[in-house]
Amino acid sequence: MLSYFHRLFDNGKHRHFIDYLAEVNSCISAIALFPQLFTLVCGGTSSGLSPFTFILISSTSCIWLAYGIHRHSPPLVISSSLNAFASLGILVMIFIK
Repeated sequence: MLSYFHRLFDNGKHRHFIDYLAEVNSCISAIALFPQLFTLVCGGTSSGLSPFTFILISSTSCIWLAYGIHRHSPPLVISSSLNAFASLGILVMIFIK
């Protein structure tokens, strides 16, 4: 099973500074929407939020997820998965509240 994940995510890339920077950036972008989601879940109002914005964010996150899987890029897969999850969660909260 572990060898499957190594094959899935091993793209043979060089380990340059920009690779490390991209991994740090993916961690930051992966958690960027969660404060808004937590605020909505804990009783905040969604009156000022545009559903169209979060439809766009979730759509692009799903496209980036597909691209990350295609390119065997773990940082991209992880960050786009978390962004898609958070943006879809926010969309649900917008339509529920």
